[in-house]
Amino acid sequence: MKTVLYNKTTKQVIAGPFDPQYLVDGIPGPVINPIVELKIMEDTQPEFNPLTQNISSEWVANTTKKTRTLTWTVSEKSVEELAQLAEKLRIDTLISNGWHHPQFAKRIVAPVQLVMQYPAVETWFRINDLPIIRVEGTLYCYCNLILAAHQQLVIATQGIVTIEDIQTV
Repeated sequence: MKTVLYNKTTKQVIAGPFDPQYLVDGIPGPVINPIVELKIMEDTQPEFNPLTQNISSEWVANTTKKTRTLTWTVSEKSVEELAQLAEKLRIDTLISNGWHHPQFAKRIVAPVQLVMQYPAVETWFRINDLPIIRVEGTLYCYCNLILAAHQQLVIATQGIVTIEDIQTV
């Protein structure tokens, strides 16, 4: 049995935990009102589904029974929490599938050597703060749309450059 010293006035633990209890020179220590010694009780954590439920815990003091119990509450996630979780799972899935920047709907996949032929492409991406990721000999250039002004380049590099749309998960 473990115990704590608890102040009934301030409703706060002031010392402990003690195992097995509060002792002074090997004997149970004296406590003076409003201080009480409470036994620590812990309820086991209930099962819950983290995809649809939240769990929280709280210590509850019962100065009559001289216990301090860890209690658990399971509640359903709000619509907003469920939407945030769904978006996080979508982003995590995209990233694990190699889509480095889920905030962009398109990416251009090209060999690194192509930048040597068309250096203006890299410059255009950098000027517009669009991410370019290099993985070995391949570049992944992320954007939301391909501009009409760039269609000639897309046609000229057909078969070398791939334009991919984000996967819907």
